Formats: sequence, C-alpha cells, structure tokens
Amino acid sequence: MKKRILMCFLVLLNGFAYAKSERQILFACKTKNNKIIQLSKQNDRIHYQFGKNFRQPEWRFSVPIGEVYGTSTRVIADNGENIEIIDIFLTNGTVLFSPYMIGQQKSGLWLRNSMGKVSDVVCKPKTLQFNTSIFKQLNHDVPAEFYD
Repeated sequence: MKKRILMCFLVLLNGFAYAKSERQILFACKTKNNKIIQLSKQNDRIHYQFGKNFRQPEWRFSVPIGEVYGTSTRVIADNGENIEIIDIFLTNGTVLFSPYMIGQQKSGLWLRNSMGKVSDVVCKPKTLQFNTSIFKQLNHDVPAEFYD
C-alpha cells in the first residue's frame, strides 16, 4: 500500500514539473509569406522563433526574461478611437527584434541590425496571439539604445 501511495505521489510530482515547463505564447502571428513569428515563455526565458517550419526555423534563440523589454502606450487616433500600442524588445547581440501590435489594426516585427537597417515584417490580419499576463512580467525600463 505504501508503495502505491509513493508511486502515485511521484507520478503527480512529475506531472506538475512537466506542466510548469511548458511554453506559453507571449506573441505570435503569421506573416503575409505564411511564416510564423513567435515569442514564448518557458521557465525564466523568452524564446524567439521565425519561419515556416519550427523544426528548422530561419531564426531561433532565447534570452532570460529580464533581458526582454515591453512598452504599452495609449494614443487617440484621428477618428477618436483609443488605441494601445505594444512594443517588445529583445536582441540576439547583433540584431534588435521588436514585435509590435497597434491595436487590432496592425501587428508585425521590426528588425534593426547593427548598421541601423530597419525591416518591417507585417503580419496577416486576425492571426495575432498575445498574452497580457506574460507581457506584464517583462522589464518595462527599456534601455535608451533600443530607441536609437
């Protein structure tokens, strides 16, 4: 009987450990070229992936969550609509990755390399997934060099 109780306890404990390590999507969307931009959180790291096939993505890296920054700004559009602009900033050392969403109107990814070249990868409408609770865990003191 004691062995059964111990075995059940170990199975439950293993299940809790597994559930805790699952990835949660922070930001994801599909581009006009059917590639996926995805930021996900697992434990204390944010994982970035980009491409059509995540088994062999075009880009993949992860950074500690403390090195990922987020801002939220509300603006009033010309039509009087109150719009929230979300920016997320992370770097792999040479390239600044900045997923963004402008209300429900536009989302995508800004990329800036060390030479200052900026690219805007726009997402298809209605493909955005965004997790507010993970966003609130990000560092909101964005370093000035991310705005240069």
